[in-house]
Amino acid sequence: SLSDELENLQEENKNLHEELEEKTGESRSLEISAIALRTLQDELSTKVSELTAENYYLRCVVSTLEKDQNDTKKSNENYQVQRANLEDTISLLGSERDEMTAKITDLLMENGRIHEVVVRLE
Repeated sequence: SLSDELENLQEENKNLHEELEEKTGESRSLEISAIALRTLQDELSTKVSELTAENYYLRCVVSTLEKDQNDTKKSNENYQVQRANLEDTISLLGSERDEMTAKITDLLMENGRIHEVVVRLE
């Protein structure tokens, strides 16, 4: 009958309204999730940018430290060369001192002989 059909249609209409409300709620929940995901994505993108900048800064620091280390190493090598040169010079001066001492000793001995000759001649 028509009243049964009307009642069935009203029941179906009520069910469709409930389903529509449920789907609308799900849609709103998905929209909120999408907004949260976009926010999180923006935060992650910002963090990636910050980390990229920090990484660049740290690479610069490492590069500077490596340069300083190389400069220090070169400076140390130069110091070692200068030290070796000074040690060679000291050794050479020691040898020259020994030669001069020997010459002075020879001259003193010769002076002593000359003095003896002069004393005998007097």
